[in-house]
Amino acid sequence: MIARRFGQWVHEFRFEVKPLDERFRSMGPAGDATQFYLIKDVFTMRDGDWRNDSRDVAGSTEAWARDQYLNDWNQTFVADVIDQHPHVFTRVETASGLPIRNKQVMAWTGRFERVFETDFQGYLDVEVDPTSGWGWLEMPESSMYDPALEQGPWCIKPRGFAESIEGVGLPSMLGISTFIVWVELPISEYRTLQPAFVGGAHHVAEDADDFAARLADMARVNQVVFFNREATIQQRIIKDGFVPCSGEFEVEHGADRYVAQLAESLQTGEQRAYYIKRNLWHQVHWLPVGAE
Repeated sequence: MIARRFGQWVHEFRFEVKPLDERFRSMGPAGDATQFYLIKDVFTMRDGDWRNDSRDVAGSTEAWARDQYLNDWNQTFVADVIDQHPHVFTRVETASGLPIRNKQVMAWTGRFERVFETDFQGYLDVEVDPTSGWGWLEMPESSMYDPALEQGPWCIKPRGFAESIEGVGLPSMLGISTFIVWVELPISEYRTLQPAFVGGAHHVAEDADDFAARLADMARVNQVVFFNREATIQQRIIKDGFVPCSGEFEVEHGADRYVAQLAESLQTGEQRAYYIKRNLWHQVHWLPVGAE
């Protein structure tokens, strides 16, 4: 199960996730996609300082993003001056969190819909580090914008059947960098998760009203948890009458590693952390976390 996380400033800066669209399926190497790409995490960094996590400082970085990505990012860029300039940093991962080093990410300026124009050639390939999978695109001064009035000029997505993000730039002339991480999933999972993955307004009946189309579109891109019906932990949670309320996460304790997931009872508010020790995938346990 994939949990989507947005930094607190993502919506303030008017970044907008654009939903999957079936028209991208034809961009696969064999005429049809064999995988698709969901946006997993989006967050920001102010003035090259990951440690700035004050909620009052525009563009500051949340602790979850620092814990998840800082060490790996430093191994790529710590000896470089790249963190002294605002960039968009990108990364495409497997479902288990490993970098996909050869997956190309592209960026373009202007309207998102230009990606559907067959004669549009104004794409830039984001430079990608061949070891870590981190990509980087420096933001020029022309990327400055006022988020109170407009969106930033950049749109970014991996090549192929992927969610895009629109409106990226330099908000309010501040030294703010943006991080976007996608996860690659097999196309079979897209099919099993429909209609949740249906791409919004493009899949609403032609005679549907504008509100229905917009509602479907926004519901899709604001989904934060994607369920895997085959996951052992999730099956146990449902069997116990609880519902998952987080994605799966890993916990280290001594020499052991565990995969865990938070669940809650809709009737009582009781919360449990279900967990499995790695390599013992069918021995599900849980511990109480708390109650409302």
